[in-house]
Formats: sequence, structure tokens, C-alpha cells
Amino acid sequence: MIEELPANAFGYFTEFKKRFYGEFYYINFNNNVLTKLRKNSLPEVPLLWFLFLEKNFIEEIEEGFFDGIKKVEALKLGENKLTKFGNDILADTDVRYLKLNDNFLTNIDVNITEILNIEDNPLNVECRKQWDERKKRDRDLFERYFYDS
Repeated sequence: MIEELPANAFGYFTEFKKRFYGEFYYINFNNNVLTKLRKNSLPEVPLLWFLFLEKNFIEEIEEGFFDGIKKVEALKLGENKLTKFGNDILADTDVRYLKLNDNFLTNIDVNITEILNIEDNPLNVECRKQWDERKKRDRDLFERYFYDS
């Protein structure tokens, strides 16, 4: 089980991939014991299709963790221990689908991404209201991701 992603963890691998295989598509760190996502841990790649970090113990995402990654199709951070997830975390990264279900979030911008899953969080009253309205408005789009992923 992986406990920590040190800075430049992908340094050698990134150079190897660029030389021989092209870009990253998929990184999966599900089912580990990560507690903090540190800056400079991820490879600097313009596009990452999938980044899976579910079922860990992540409490904090350090500012700059996503630096160098311009677009992520699916970012899954469900079943962790996050208490906050501000817009600044994804400031320079375009994420299409963000899964943050089953954390400890009380407030989040429900329009932070095109497709969002924040089910099973102790959202405050106002955030819960906004989330319920968003789910109703985008039901067809959300159902495809909630039940097919």
C-alpha cells in the first residue's frame, strides 16, 4: 500500500513515457493509505484521462498538486476524508467529471465542474439545496456517470 507520493515521484517514468510511449492516460492510486496530496507529486502532462484516488484517507490536497496538468477527464476522490475542496485547487486544471462522494465536505461550489458527484457528504443546508437543484437540472448527464462509473 502506498502511503505518500513524494515530489517528482514520476520523474523517471515521465521521461521514459515521453521517449517511448507518448502521454499519460491513466493513473490509479485507489485503495491505498494516502493522507495528503503534495505539490509536484504528479507528472507534468497536458492531458490526463483518468486520475483515481478513491478509498484512501486523504484529508488535504496541497495547493499546486495539479500544477502542470491542464485537463483531466475524470478525477475520482470519493471515499476519503476531505473537509474542503475549493475552486483554487483546480485553478489551472480543467476537470470534466469530479467525484467527491463520501467525504466530509460541508460546502462546495456545485458548479465547479461539468459533471459532479458529491453524494454522501454532510453538506450544509444552502449547499444541499444548490446540489439538489443541480442534480435535478442535470439529471440525464449525471445518471450516466453516477451509475456507469
